Amino acid sequence: MSKYTEIANKPFPFQTNVTLYSQFADILHPQDQAVLPFQQLGQRGLCHVQVLRRDSDITVIATELPISPGKTVTNAAAEIATQVVAAFQLEPEHTSFIEHYTPESYNGSDEAYDQVTFDWQGRQARNPQWRRLQLHEIVELQDIE
Repeated sequence: MSKYTEIANKPFPFQTNVTLYSQFADILHPQDQAVLPFQQLGQRGLCHVQVLRRDSDITVIATELPISPGKTVTNAAAEIATQVVAAFQLEPEHTSFIEHYTPESYNGSDEAYDQVTFDWQGRQARNPQWRRLQLHEIVELQDIE
């Protein structure tokens, strides 16, 4: 199997949206209450992105940074995937995504790599699903020219 070629290896700022909800009641019918969205705020985050190419396939490794002010790479997986595809002009059907945590990422936890798959609606990632990578898969990711 051929080696990976590194396309990018850098910090990657991303943007997520946070929706605030509030409980609303009908003044004439106070028993009819509803929780409705009333404001959406943008939240910035930062992860480290490594983009690797092997033949026509791309692998993106998003590493959690302990200094990120926003959501974790887990909680922002779909937003990060969508924004990486746009930033690097990637084709979603030829791109796989790996989420990476180092011991520094998350209070001394073990290093972990998870493959994240998405349902794509156009170039928008939805419905992330995670699978922990095995050691031999992690070793293969490190085979870079």
